[in-house]
Formats: sequence, C-alpha cells, structure tokens
Amino acid sequence: MAEFVEKSLEELLPVFEQLKLVQLFSPEEVCDFIKNCRDYEYKLCKQTKVAKDFLAYAAYLEEKLDLIVERRKELKFLHRYDQIDRPLKHKCAHLYRICAARFKIFSRPSLKKKIFIRQKMEYHNKEIAFLHNAKMRKLCSQAYTRLLQIYAHLPENHVRAARFEFFDNKSAENARTLILMGLRKFPQFIPLWVTHFKIELRYVARLLERREFLMKTDDRSNHLHSKNNEEIKKSFDPINTGDDEFLKLSLAKVVFEMAVKTIRERGHKAGLIRQFIQIAEDCGEFTKDLVLSMREYMSIYGLELEEEIDQMEVPNEDLFEIDTKRMGIDEIKKEEEENIVKVERKSVLDGFNPDDPEIKKLLEKASLTEDYDSKPLDEVLKRSKTQEKKIRKSQNSKTAGESWFGLPASEMDEEKRRDLELIQMRNILDPKQHYKKSDRNVLPKYFQIGQIVESSADFYSARLNKKQRKNTLAEELMNDHEIIAKNKKHYAKIIQKREATKGVGVFKKSGYLPKHNKKRRKNF
Repeated sequence: MAEFVEKSLEELLPVFEQLKLVQLFSPEEVCDFIKNCRDYEYKLCKQTKVAKDFLAYAAYLEEKLDLIVERRKELKFLHRYDQIDRPLKHKCAHLYRICAARFKIFSRPSLKKKIFIRQKMEYHNKEIAFLHNAKMRKLCSQAYTRLLQIYAHLPENHVRAARFEFFDNKSAENARTLILMGLRKFPQFIPLWVTHFKIELRYVARLLERREFLMKTDDRSNHLHSKNNEEIKKSFDPINTGDDEFLKLSLAKVVFEMAVKTIRERGHKAGLIRQFIQIAEDCGEFTKDLVLSMREYMSIYGLELEEEIDQMEVPNEDLFEIDTKRMGIDEIKKEEEENIVKVERKSVLDGFNPDDPEIKKLLEKASLTEDYDSKPLDEVLKRSKTQEKKIRKSQNSKTAGESWFGLPASEMDEEKRRDLELIQMRNILDPKQHYKKSDRNVLPKYFQIGQIVESSADFYSARLNKKQRKNTLAEELMNDHEIIAKNKKHYAKIIQKREATKGVGVFKKSGYLPKHNKKRRKNF
C-alpha cells in the first residue's frame, strides 16, 4: 500500500516544488498540502474502496486549484501554468474517471431502477461538469462518449453531447454524428430535431461570419480595388451565396422535411415547426426564405400559429346566437337524441375465451386463481427450487438447524467470550466431576443464554440474594470458596517447589525431588 501512495505523491512532487519556489504557497501550507494528499491516497488504497473517498480527494484538489487562481491574481503571476495547474487538473479528472468507471451500480429490482441510474449518473455528471469548467474539451468529449456507451437509452444525453461538441468543442461533424445516432433510436423525440436544426443553421452562420472577416481583412490590405477583384468581393457577400447548396440552407431544409414526416401527432408537429421558425428568425437575414417556406407549409396543412390566433379579434356579436325559431322543450330533446352517437363500450375481456387451451396453460402457472382465498399462503406463493434453496441457505446460517431446536447464532461480546472459555475449561476447574471432551477447539458460533429460575422450595434453603448472585460465570468462580481454597493450595505447592530448588551451580538445592527420582539416587 505504501509503495503506491509514494508513487502517486512522487508524480505530484514537481507541483509541490513549484508552489514553494514561486511562493504561491508558504512552506507550512505546502507541508499541509502534502500531508493531506498522503492521507487521501491511503484512503484510496484501502481494500474496500468507497466512492466518497475519491470524490472527497477530487473536491480537495479543486479547492486548491481555486486558491491557486486567487493567489495568481493577487500576485499577478501568470507563468508556469503547465507545471502547476495542469497536473492538478489531470489528477482531478483521473479521480473522477476512476469513480465513474469503478462504482457501477446495477439494479435488480425494477421499482428501484431509476434511483440506481441517478446514483450512477451523478458520477458521470460530476466528471463532465469538472472537465467543462476546467476547459479540458478533449477529455470532456471522451467523457461524453463513455456516458453514451452506458446510458444511450436516455435521449437527453444525446442532446447534451451534441450541444457540447458543436458550441463548446467547435466540432460540427461530431455533433452531427451524435444527433443522427440519437434520431435512429428516438425519432419521435422533439428536442433532438430542434438541436439538429439549430446546429445546421448555426454552422452556416459561422461560415458566413468567416467570409465577412476575410472580406474585411482583404479591404484593409487594399487587394480589392480592381474590377476583377470586385467580382471576388461579390462572392464574399453573405446573402448572395451563388450556386453553393450548402450555404443555401439545403441541409436545414432536409432536416425540416424529415422532422415533419417522422413526427406523427398533429399538435407536436405544429409545436416543432413553431420552434424551427423561432430558431431561424434568431439566426439573421439569411434565413428569410426558409422562414417563408415554413410558414407556407403551416398554412397549406392548416397548422395555425399561436401568435396569429392570439392576434385575432373576434367581435362579441359573433360569440352568441339568437334563437329565432322558438323551439319547444320536446323538440330540443328530440334533436339531442338524434345527434347522440351511440358508441359501443369495449372491455378488456372482449375476445377472452377461458376454454382456449393456450390460455389454460398460462393460467396453470398463475398464483392468483379463483380459489386462492381458501388455499394456505405457502401454496399461493409458489417458489422455485432455486428460491427455496436460497431461503434455506440464509436460514441455516442464522440457526443451528432443526436437530438443535433452532439454536440461534448470538452476537459475541467480551463477557460471553469469557463465559464460553470457562465452560471449555470446566474439566480443569472441577477435576472430581467427569465432563465429555469438547469436539472443537474454537468457541461455538451457536449458543443461547438462559436464566436460573428457582423453585419455591429453594426460597429458604438455597436462595441467593441479589448481592450474592453474580452477573457472569467468571465472577461466580472468583467468589467460590472451594475454588479459592484449591487455588491457594496449588499456589503453595508452586512456591514450595521454587524454594526447594534455589541456587545456582554447586549451591543449587536438591532437597525437593519427586519419589521416583529419590529411588534412582539410592540405587546409585
């Protein structure tokens, strides 16, 4: 463990040296920084690794990075960024990546699936948020790729990744690839179409801005004064795109047509076109023709805009009708009955035939049958062999089994351990009584503690007071008179033997000898 900790600290050693050399941190602060990093590294090298240790270490390094930025502003020191800030940022990114890749939470129960997904998504979101704030775009793009490898079933992730690739990473090709991957899986998800349409328009706007910039630079260098160069200048006009199909918004038109074809519901289709029109109007003048074509499409297919409906003023006279016919109540009821459309109600059981052999096979395995109220609970809740085996295994570990009358596995503490050790030594403590030898050397796992209940006859003869009764077996033995006398006798024998064999070498006493040794000495 220590080797890995020292190795990781040696990787950050140049950072510590530069912080001390440049005086962004004082020597005491650098020592505290190293000490805290060592503590966090030891936590990461534990046998049982926890996600909060990785997150805490990364948060600590982020705080130090913010402190370094503040110190740079105070001292106006903007050098050695690659030697101080960049290694710390890469260390934080590495910690977040390990946390997101290592602690994968898979959900077995279906009800808790969303909870587990959110817990796992938090690690990826924290990694992406840090990389985005640190402006590490290459690593952030890789983090989005790893996120989509696991959570591609969520369409919001495709939208997030595509927006990052286009607006932050400035990569239109990657953004198109991610959007098209999402549209293959979720063609009815409207935000994907909106993002795709916005990316295409913004990409054309970016190209036109680049044209304007190049045209201004050429004007400054006075290269466009001749007539021939005036024709070249016209080609740089952002509105006059010429024969370039891409700058004529052909891709945006294709996206609009495909979106209108794939979206099925009429209300969603109208809302989608409204969003397209709003995005196109925000882009600038080069989208005028596209906006007109989209409005024509809505008028042809009867998809009215909400803005036009709000602007329409309906006179109050047209909101009411005057009954000039003066119809009676009976005539009104007849007209209402004629206008009523009789609709046959459909039930879930329509077409259900209980005598069908396939349905009978399926109902044989059903747990809720007609007579399930009269059956016992064990028969209703049928279990497979594997389920019964798992339940039996869990119960066996909790008790000693039916042969031992369900003796439980009690919790072990210091007092119980001492009592069990005394019970195992009962043949030594009471040598006059014969006890069966124990079948194991270790302490038993299954045991139970009982309480002595005295009979009424023992009230006068063998009753003990509360002061006389002890809490544990060890206390009982230490206060037993017979055991105390026996221990004193045994102790006296040991002292007598030591005194009889005192001395060193020639002066060693040999008066106290066993009987068989004395007989051998007489024979010599």
